[in-house]
Amino acid sequence: MNAPGYGYRAPRRRKAIAALRAIALSGLVVLFWPSGHAAAQFNGDFAIEPHFLEDENFLDWKAYQNPTSWRYAWYTTRNGFSGTVGSLSQKRFLFAQEIKLDVDVGRYGTFSYFQSEDSFIRPDPIFQQVEFRLGERIYGSILGFPAHDKRLIEVGFAVGYGRRYEWEYVRYSHLDQGRYYNEKNPDDNRYQQTPTLDRIELRRFFNERVFVQVDIKWERKARFEEFDPEMQRRYEGLEADITVDWWRGETQGLPGERLIGATWSIDREKRKQRPALPSADLPDQRQSLELSQLDIYFGTVLAETGFLTLGYLDSRFRNRVRSSFEEAGFRNDLDTSQGYAVWEHDRKEWLSWIFTLQSGLADFSIREGTDENKAESKESLQIKAGVGVVLTEADHYRLFINTTWDFDLITIRQWDGGNVQIHLYF
Repeated sequence: MNAPGYGYRAPRRRKAIAALRAIALSGLVVLFWPSGHAAAQFNGDFAIEPHFLEDENFLDWKAYQNPTSWRYAWYTTRNGFSGTVGSLSQKRFLFAQEIKLDVDVGRYGTFSYFQSEDSFIRPDPIFQQVEFRLGERIYGSILGFPAHDKRLIEVGFAVGYGRRYEWEYVRYSHLDQGRYYNEKNPDDNRYQQTPTLDRIELRRFFNERVFVQVDIKWERKARFEEFDPEMQRRYEGLEADITVDWWRGETQGLPGERLIGATWSIDREKRKQRPALPSADLPDQRQSLELSQLDIYFGTVLAETGFLTLGYLDSRFRNRVRSSFEEAGFRNDLDTSQGYAVWEHDRKEWLSWIFTLQSGLADFSIREGTDENKAESKESLQIKAGVGVVLTEADHYRLFINTTWDFDLITIRQWDGGNVQIHLYF
């Protein structure tokens, strides 16, 4: 159960391959290394923005996700790095990464560090958290993250059972993300209600057959008052990810030979800005933003040479901005229903191929203010294929170099882009 992935066997040492791997891994560390401002889960930004997705983007997102069979290695990784970066368009990348570090301090203490970023509909800031845990199976902990600017310090606590890299794990945490802002802020701007994050995490593998994982985050209503110009801003959010898998049979590196499962996720945010004196240059606005997905899949081992996954993904994005000034409004909707297939084909002890095929209907619409020239609505059939190579070394890393091909526009263009995915186990 703790083997990091599917079909691992002891690799043969070859100098040329070792050199290639070292060069590739060094480049990826530089590529994925965090840059820019790091912040808490609450991104500190009340600004209402016209974020949008294009008609192919949900197929792009699916093409750049880790294969289903990789997830179980990551669930039980105590110290590791996972990352994916891929092209969404000529102007944007999808970028997601996660770092987990966990070290025992004495018999009953544990120090851990967690970092994540998921930039899809916008360039999200990096979420960082340090935690000192006291206790073994049942524990309490203090958590948060320091900052050079004391206004941005986060502090909180957690209670739980089990550890994040184990199959039985329950945790509740509370994080205050603006506790010292009013006290340390030199001007008159103030939080009337500071942003807080409450989170429930649950994982259980019943008899190594039924796997359940739940992660729910509540960002309670935050209220911020500015005085130059005079304005009140509000924010609240909800994010949830729920996975239920059922395995059958036995195989090396995976819980079973066959998998039936479903994952549901939603990210919902609401924002308001209310100027004391609304105008066309500084309008009142209300934003409702929602990203939701339902993924249903079936996987099976094929002749002990690979793993085939067939699935259906239903995706939805809404960004709606309303205002008493019609020209300040914005609306972008994208609905995509797609079927997909992923074949992970082992070729050698250290090498495998991944072939993917996706096809679905996309319903896209966008409108900015009252400008008819900036309004668009269309339905389209999207078909995308992928071919990639995976280099692996047991207990150390997986490196996936992927290319994607645009089949629905094959006469106009062929190569659509690609991405790089990596898992490192420390």
